[in-house]
Amino acid sequence: MSEVHEEALISWEGPPSSVNSTVAKRSGRTATKLDSLLVLAAVLAYTFGWGPMLEVPGVGAVIIVGVVIIVAVSLLWLLFEQVVPLKGRWVASDGWLRMFTKGDMLILLLAILNGPFLHIPLLVAVVIWGLVSGIAWRRGQRAGADDWFHRAAIFASFVALMIGEEASKVWLYSGAVGTSPSPLTHAGFHQFLDGAIGVSCTLLLLLLAWTTLRQGQGWAVAVWWVSGFPAAALAAWAAVLAVLNQRDYGDLHTYAWLLTIFWVFSVLCAIRGLALQRRPPSTKDG
Repeated sequence: MSEVHEEALISWEGPPSSVNSTVAKRSGRTATKLDSLLVLAAVLAYTFGWGPMLEVPGVGAVIIVGVVIIVAVSLLWLLFEQVVPLKGRWVASDGWLRMFTKGDMLILLLAILNGPFLHIPLLVAVVIWGLVSGIAWRRGQRAGADDWFHRAAIFASFVALMIGEEASKVWLYSGAVGTSPSPLTHAGFHQFLDGAIGVSCTLLLLLLAWTTLRQGQGWAVAVWWVSGFPAAALAAWAAVLAVLNQRDYGDLHTYAWLLTIFWVFSVLCAIRGLALQRRPPSTKDG
């Protein structure tokens, strides 16, 4: 009879045998397809700057289209997932979606809502998490490969949201000129394309984070390092230049340097996960 080492009990450190056999190892229930739809709607509304603001005729009230979208999708989510019996069709999650839990969904939604607060609460939460993890490490509670890949996916998601924040600036006021981009002008044409590319990059990075990167595949870590480095390096360079030259937007646009910080955290977590993944669990005879 062999007894599994204490460190190996936190999470299984070997590579997943197949995508279909992968099950979320975090506490809490696996997110459903409808949960993912809610997150997708929130991300789209976020990257489009929450959409245009429409004034109600005769009332004077202003309606933000993105907020209406989120409320509508949330109500549909509650209706279909909590009220209507779906017999497991939309509740059951097969394949890569089983890596995504309801806790992860809540983290992403809260991160999206940090935008109006310059993402300071998100940074504070990450610092507190780091302190708690450090205390757990000193007490001998070692994280396994799956834990590190989970952290890498979360930080990669934060990077995607920071890129989405920049895309929202393009859709709201063309970056800095104060008006929404219009393809009827030469500058607006390129700004319109920049905003569209920003939305696509945000979705692509989120997909990478919660599929192959979350599963701990080595090639995904390499792709994440190569694809994220240009944005992280140039964002840091732009933020440093703006701050050193006393430009107010260097301090106000915190997402620029947070993008770099979260990318570094994500890469380090993924590398640590790869190192533990190649180390077999320790056993001893009982």
